Amino acid sequence: MRRRTFLIALSLPAAARAAASTDMLDFVSAIAGDLADNDLRDFLKHVDPAMPGYAILKDDVETLLSAKDVESEIEMISEEGDQRKRSLELDWVLITRDKEVINGRQVTQRVRVKCSVTRQAKTWTLTNFDPIRLFKL
Repeated sequence: MRRRTFLIALSLPAAARAAASTDMLDFVSAIAGDLADNDLRDFLKHVDPAMPGYAILKDDVETLLSAKDVESEIEMISEEGDQRKRSLELDWVLITRDKEVINGRQVTQRVRVKCSVTRQAKTWTLTNFDPIRLFKL
């Protein structure tokens, strides 16, 4: 599959940047990459089905990916927690374009996202995501 562009950047002070978790950067990159690759199945592997709003998120992402090409530019604003549970604040720029339409309409939205992730077995999983309707068309 062709991977669309996405950018993950740290906007933390230099001292905090050194302590930033590469696990969380990899996790956020994987989510953005799944969206860019139009891969609902892999995207949902990163989401706990017991998460509040899971069905809404799933439906919104499925609808979005069926109609639009997606790019993300994400800056990690903050990261707190331990090796079991982390809280992230992200500056997420979501760019969507009509699929298979030359010069299709582009929509860009910038949203501050707050999410929680929990380590389940050896992988991180989204357990909270706000705003849950980020991906609504």
